[in-house]
This record gives sequence, C-alpha cells and structure tokens, in this order.
Amino acid sequence: MNDQEMLVQWLKGRDAVCPVCGYNVRSLTLARCPECATGLKLALEAETVLWIPWALASISLALGLGFDAVATILLLGGFLWNPPPPWMWPPVLALIGAFATLSLGSGVGLVGVLTRRRAWMRRRRSIQWWRAAGVFALVGVIHAAFGMFIVSRL
Repeated sequence: MNDQEMLVQWLKGRDAVCPVCGYNVRSLTLARCPECATGLKLALEAETVLWIPWALASISLALGLGFDAVATILLLGGFLWNPPPPWMWPPVLALIGAFATLSLGSGVGLVGVLTRRRAWMRRRRSIQWWRAAGVFALVGVIHAAFGMFIVSRL
C-alpha cells in the first residue's frame, strides 16, 4: 500500500479538514482535496512544533545584526578613509563601538536561537509565542532607544 492509499484508507470514516481551504475531506477516494485540488499527504507531526514564532525571533535578530553590522562597517570605513578632525574622534569612535556592540548582541542572540531550536520547539506554543514577541520587542526597543539617543545628540 503506498502513501496515497494509506491516506485514503485512514480518512474513511474520519473527519479531517483540508489544510488549505478547510473543506472536510472525510472518505476521500483520491489523495486530493475535491474543493481546492490540493494534493494531500498523511503526516506525523508534533503538536508543539510551530515554526512561525521561532522564525520571528530569528528574523528579528538577523535584521538587527545585519543593520548594525552594515552601520559599523560604513562608519568604520568612513573613519579610516576620510578621518574626521581629531576633536571628533571620541564621539565617532563611540558611535562605531555602539553599533559594533549592538551587532555583537544581535549575533549572540541569533546564534542562541538557532542552536536551541529543538529546545524552543519542545515548549508549549504559548511560551513560543511569548518568547518570540519578547525577542521582537526587545530588538525593536533597543534599536529605537539607541536611535533616539543618537538623534538627541545631533
């Protein structure tokens, strides 16, 4: 018996919904939704595995890392190729150091989220969402506060 036949056999007498359109696929004769024509397959999934919160946390940290690394490289390049007057060195170097520190923090956070994916997926869905929202908010708040600090000093 192949996978499609097993799915058809499993759906005999069982209510299940198409994951695309929500149509009840009970007692199908083919492994395809009659409503939207999506091909279906029988799968075993863990109830806690949800990729969206983990991806949200990862993407939030990756965006922070990317922005901060680009800002660090551009500021450092500008400082090295077209140095400001000596009296401006301390604030410029402080700005470069601040962006480098933000890069490091985002990078460490990203490595932590990526290397602990399995542990993340074992948590309850509500915990996954709270953690993802916390990472997203923390990255946003830190960058917004840093941006406001820079603007207030100009």
